[in-house]
Amino acid sequence: MCHDDLSQADINAIGKNRGFDPQVIDNRATLANFYLSPVGVAEALATLTPAEVAMLHLLHWAGEPVSLTWFERVYNPERKTNHYYGQTFTQRYQPIFKEVRTQLVRKGVLVMAQVPHPELTKMEQWRFAFPQAFAPYLPRPLPEIKKLKTPGEVRRDVPRNKLLALTGKVTPPLPALPQYVLSLRNGRIFSGDKPFWAADLQAWQQASWQHVMPTGTAYGERPSGSSDKFVMSPINALNYAFGLLQPDEWIAPQQLDILLKIFCLYQFDTEALCQLGWQWGYLAQNGVNGRFYYHLATTEPTSEPPPPAAYLSAADDKTVRINLQMIPYAALEQLNQIVEMQMDGGELTAVPHFARMGAAPPEMASLPLMSWLRDNVPAFAAAQKTIQSR
Repeated sequence: MCHDDLSQADINAIGKNRGFDPQVIDNRATLANFYLSPVGVAEALATLTPAEVAMLHLLHWAGEPVSLTWFERVYNPERKTNHYYGQTFTQRYQPIFKEVRTQLVRKGVLVMAQVPHPELTKMEQWRFAFPQAFAPYLPRPLPEIKKLKTPGEVRRDVPRNKLLALTGKVTPPLPALPQYVLSLRNGRIFSGDKPFWAADLQAWQQASWQHVMPTGTAYGERPSGSSDKFVMSPINALNYAFGLLQPDEWIAPQQLDILLKIFCLYQFDTEALCQLGWQWGYLAQNGVNGRFYYHLATTEPTSEPPPPAAYLSAADDKTVRINLQMIPYAALEQLNQIVEMQMDGGELTAVPHFARMGAAPPEMASLPLMSWLRDNVPAFAAAQKTIQSR
């Protein structure tokens, strides 16, 4: 780019916006060496609009060069007219090319080059990429992030009730997504057709939230010939946005509007989206002065987990009772790897499973849960002793 594709006006603008010394821009080879340096990157990125920042986040996420059509989501999002479709590619995209060159290339935050192709016009040959080296300096595409010390409200009953449905005393929450249906088979808890893991509950919450999301209104057109990398699903866009927040940072739904437009090419009722995310226990909700703020919820409380005695009790010398109302999901995952379970009168019980205990990772032997089982249920102590001796 620095050698062949930039005009002197481009170089002068890049030098000014990035704060390069005159000797850097006087030599194209030197400019090429300095362009990917961190000098002036943060300052240049700080001058962009929220929509441009969101667009660069998506370009960074996609991780591959794009053509001019990709930039319509910011620089030409209106519905196209018959006159527009009667124009050549160059006529359509010349205004967008000027915007990209002025707003991004000349600010020194985007690279561009032509990819020669005999069947494409010069305008169609342009490709653009956001340098990975600039990613650490990219501002977050979320205006007015609010810092709150209060933990907010989390619907922890949602994943807990799904687990309690195993007892038959609680109605399973809907929708009943097949891959996340919990069942007791062959002495183990299964999620769909796989043994249960604690992460399955949060994955089910996300999938359920996605399942009930309302359809948005089209904002822009999908770039022609693009792959799925260029348009995010709403759930992935929301996860990306909330994943940028620190634990004490919260955002109001309206702050997601621009990001969702750019990432998904759809406009959504972000208030409704976030409210649904809270109802499924996937988002935490914090009310301040009549306004709600959100961030990702944790499946378990952030406080210290309860001791094993709070959720386990010995039924006899070989059987342990499991309190599904109290047990941390990680502890249930651990038990699921080493015991044989059954439901007895709506109560989950377990006995040691020698083969599973032998195949468990060695570090499990030192867990508080295992120590309690060995100390309180003789059959577990005997099984562990035999495994160690072998």
